[in-house]
Amino acid sequence: MKPEHERPGIALEEVLVTPQLAIRPARAPDLASENRAMHELARQMVADPERILERMAELALDLCNAGSAGVSVLETDSPEGPVFRWRALAGRFKHRLGHALPGSFSPCRTCFDQGGPVLLDRPARFFTYLRDLRDEISEALFMPLLDAEGAALGAIWVLSHHDGRRFDTCDVQVMSRLADFGALALKMASLLAEKDLMLREVDHRVANSLQLTSSLLRLQARRVDEPVAKEQLERAAQRVGSIMQIHQRLAHDTGNNSVDMGAYLQGLCRDLARSVVLDQRDIRLNVHVGQEKTRVPFDRASHIGLLVNELVTNALKHGRAAEDQSVVEVSLETVGNGKLRLAVVDNGPGVPDGFDPSESRGLGMTVVRSMVAQLGGTLRVEAGSGTRMTVEFPELDADEGAIARSGSVAG
Repeated sequence: MKPEHERPGIALEEVLVTPQLAIRPARAPDLASENRAMHELARQMVADPERILERMAELALDLCNAGSAGVSVLETDSPEGPVFRWRALAGRFKHRLGHALPGSFSPCRTCFDQGGPVLLDRPARFFTYLRDLRDEISEALFMPLLDAEGAALGAIWVLSHHDGRRFDTCDVQVMSRLADFGALALKMASLLAEKDLMLREVDHRVANSLQLTSSLLRLQARRVDEPVAKEQLERAAQRVGSIMQIHQRLAHDTGNNSVDMGAYLQGLCRDLARSVVLDQRDIRLNVHVGQEKTRVPFDRASHIGLLVNELVTNALKHGRAAEDQSVVEVSLETVGNGKLRLAVVDNGPGVPDGFDPSESRGLGMTVVRSMVAQLGGTLRVEAGSGTRMTVEFPELDADEGAIARSGSVAG
């Protein structure tokens, strides 16, 4: 990229031929093709906004019958200083994606200074660094991309590589309509980036606060001698830790508003196995998720996480096997009709005779019943050679098209 002081001796006016657009014969517009293109961009703005600049360049190339087309975006924080970077390309220069031109001395800067479209005749005579592209540019038509306040965002452009193709007012109209979409796409991308940065900062602060709360609860538990109070503080710390983990899982799972339950449950159960003290008892904690990529919405994943936290902790602490090794199996699988089944099974002595989960007044079972209700599910407790606790619930909540949230408990 050539610095500004290496400009050639000729004046900009020798290559700036925008007034010719007013006197050139204009070709007949292809309104049907233009309207189809605009409708396509409108749909893509919703369905796939990340590719809209690339599609704009392709449409500009086609609608203007150009040799090259592209979208340049103004970057003010580049290490090289302000530059216009080629973010989308079509045609002969497509292989030069990412190329940058000086922010203060470029055709893009010229169209901002002129306050509208500019037509350049053999622009490499003035912008000498364009000669490095090794492909003759006969004419260049640049259209600025401006936000609602008139601030520069970038430019969309088309190039002709032979004297037989000269741009006219019909091309200006096409480029003007494309520029409207380009400016909107860039502004939306900027706003989304700002929002993403803000959300990452909020995520960081929330995670730190949850970590601090969990640590304080564990610290308090170590200072308490009364066994019941000590256990309750430890359980509270685990619950906060479970909330923190689901929050971090979602924060790192960018681009989705759902959670991969296989990875989440594996991590959660590893933490539980490390945190629960079982008199040096050997523990085997197995996790199985039926589908390789079972994903559930964030709010349901948090409820499932808290539910698993309670059920697994209870199994590890109270479902102690007579033999040397305690085994706890956790599974999550689809069972048809849009439902999931969560099961936690241990190899302990089983629940006491007459145990009724709906009548239990312990904090752990109270949390379990609350989470089952939030999931709109049903809890079933089965005794035998160990204890099996099963919860069936809709994969989606009421707001996403499944049944309303109403839980029940079966003995």
